[in-house]
Amino acid sequence: MHEAGIAERALDAVLAAAPADGSGPPSAISLRVTDPAHLDAEAVALHLEIALAERGWGAVPVAVSVDSVDCPACGAATRPEGEWPFCPTCGASLPEVAGSGIEIGATW
Repeated sequence: MHEAGIAERALDAVLAAAPADGSGPPSAISLRVTDPAHLDAEAVALHLEIALAERGWGAVPVAVSVDSVDCPACGAATRPEGEWPFCPTCGASLPEVAGSGIEIGATW
């Protein structure tokens, strides 16, 4: 599942930018799914929580937000469900969003 790799790489990038003072785990993590038409938000969140738990940071809270996608055919803003990247209003394929599809931030 590609969500696992995406979550792991994004978390690694956030941790690489951690304070150099070795202050320990972050106090909170934010996860924003910017391409919900091609990434399952629940799967990304699950893999992020697993990656945190593997580091001994299972108690770090994760706040998840999901962007909507605008249908190029009818203009409807929607949040697609899982593996169904189609507009529920008109059935058109939803566009892929540039970038990794997620953004992860941390509060230290």
